[in-house]
Amino acid sequence: MPRENITTDKHSSLARFIRFTPQRRKDAKMRTGKCLSLLCVGGSLAVLLATGCGQAGPGRYDLAGSVTHDGQPLPYGYIHFTPDSQRGNRGPGSGAPVRDGKYATPPGKGIVGGPYVVRIAGSDGVAVEVPGEGLNEAGMPLFADYTERVQFPNEDSVHDFAIPKQPPRGRR
Repeated sequence: MPRENITTDKHSSLARFIRFTPQRRKDAKMRTGKCLSLLCVGGSLAVLLATGCGQAGPGRYDLAGSVTHDGQPLPYGYIHFTPDSQRGNRGPGSGAPVRDGKYATPPGKGIVGGPYVVRIAGSDGVAVEVPGEGLNEAGMPLFADYTERVQFPNEDSVHDFAIPKQPPRGRR
């Protein structure tokens, strides 16, 4: 906006009118918003450059294998890998779905190796309607959660689990 010659008297009604028009307020807000946006983008960029783009945390190894129950492939389930802190493993945990007896941790989200507590939950995979909850695609549980302690190598690996037949829940 071109600068006009206005009296330097701060109390002049014309000077007050021109300084505080709605358009000037809007322009000032837009300039402030643009400055804040640039500041946020610049600050974010500085943080990214300072921290680097490398992999954070310990290197993870992919893990895959099979899960059987009573000698048959587990139809449906989930396998959890929890670092065994009692035996010194402070690394991250992981997990993977089990389908038709096979599991694989997501790429880059596996384990770090060392001692782990492995917990497996399994069901028959036959969808059932649960009153008040809807459809449960996992089906009926086949066994109480199975737990095993495992020492994993510091590399991508394959580990199979054989869950023995257990008595049905409530009949032990």
